[in-house]
Amino acid sequence: MNNRRFFGPVGLVSLGVSFALVVMAIFSVTSLTKARAELSRAVTVCDAKAAFYLADAEAAHIARALEAAYSEQRLESCAEEYACTVRENLVSYGVPLDDRQVLAVTLRFDGEMEILSWRVENTQRWNPSDAISVWTGGN
Repeated sequence: MNNRRFFGPVGLVSLGVSFALVVMAIFSVTSLTKARAELSRAVTVCDAKAAFYLADAEAAHIARALEAAYSEQRLESCAEEYACTVRENLVSYGVPLDDRQVLAVTLRFDGEMEILSWRVENTQRWNPSDAISVWTGGN
């Protein structure tokens, strides 16, 4: 008359499998989120490098043109063509990378061309934030 059966181990196994499925679902969502963030970062880095190499190629082209113009005694006219700044034997120009950076180049012409600087510079002014309150030890 007693038709009750004991389902103890089966219930425990179901609970363990359910817990494992929840844990795997959490890890899969976490992995997907991390993969998307890494893809976004990789695209950003790739775009920045591509912009740098394009600006570098343009700056090298301008440097070759200025060197050829210097050997032909027409450095001033060539500098005007490429919007360069000329002071005595120094020529400076910039090639934009994006809206915040420029590849700044400074060349010296004394018999031959010498590269004095070839670097990336920020074009925007940096304004530090004063919003962070620092604890000074008082109440």
